[in-house]
Amino acid sequence: MAQAGVTDVGSAIILINRESGCNPNAVNKSSGACGVGQSLPCSKMGAVNANGTSAVSPVNQLIWMQNYVIQRYGSWKAAVSWHDSHNWY
Repeated sequence: MAQAGVTDVGSAIILINRESGCNPNAVNKSSGACGVGQSLPCSKMGAVNANGTSAVSPVNQLIWMQNYVIQRYGSWKAAVSWHDSHNWY
């Protein structure tokens, strides 16, 4: 997490556990979202393997997620709060 610059590790772990169970190869069967942060579409993070998984390293997935969370919600805590209310982020 430190290598990716994650600013709130506790909240990040909560959100990542909910979204992917910390599996960088996780793919949502219904939506196609992928990776630790469940990027939708998966190609938002970059390269995608033939099986739909992200070809992006776990650290780069976390960098993408950090940027997404801060740009969209302002903080990890706000992203977790949104997820609490909507079951997605």
